[in-house]
Amino acid sequence: SSRVAMGRHVLLNNDLRHSLLFEPDGWTWCLSNPDTKKLLSEMRAELYDVCGAGNYFHLGFDEAYSSFATCPKCRRRVPHELLAEYINELTEDVCAHGRRPIIWHDELLSAHDFAASPVKPVANGHNQNTCRALELLDRRVIIADWEYFYKNEENVSTQLFLDRGFDVILCPWDDHENIRSLSANAKQMGAMGIMLTTWH
Repeated sequence: SSRVAMGRHVLLNNDLRHSLLFEPDGWTWCLSNPDTKKLLSEMRAELYDVCGAGNYFHLGFDEAYSSFATCPKCRRRVPHELLAEYINELTEDVCAHGRRPIIWHDELLSAHDFAASPVKPVANGHNQNTCRALELLDRRVIIADWEYFYKNEENVSTQLFLDRGFDVILCPWDDHENIRSLSANAKQMGAMGIMLTTWH
């Protein structure tokens, strides 16, 4: 949030070498930098140790917006291929530690695909066309579908992921009607379950 509201994080300003771990705006990790991958690998290893045995590991991947794949090296790659390649690489690592990876859904859907739909899921994958990564992803990945605005509407996003062979958990936020709606969807649609989220 500090980077969204105020520009680069104060720690990045204090040591500009750390800024190379991120895309130029300081918001999104740079996936072309081996130091980024090394740091995130060390962070995962520490979390495996701190949290102990478990079946899952949440990798994030939400709200990259238009900053993803914008540094000179990343720009040479096709964004959705870079994203899918890295998620699949992480899937191998997480599964090797006896867990399944979970990722947020929003970079895997394009708002343009739902322009004519009365239901508008959270979809940010049109920014760098990362929505095309979906078809390239390892099906061991669990999709965390965070639809904070669904309130008894048709659930178009979860069905899309289920139809493509993914396990899905539905993720409401702090509205009782939203929680009831997604809980009912999870049961009716045969989704993997619910993960209640809270922020701020």
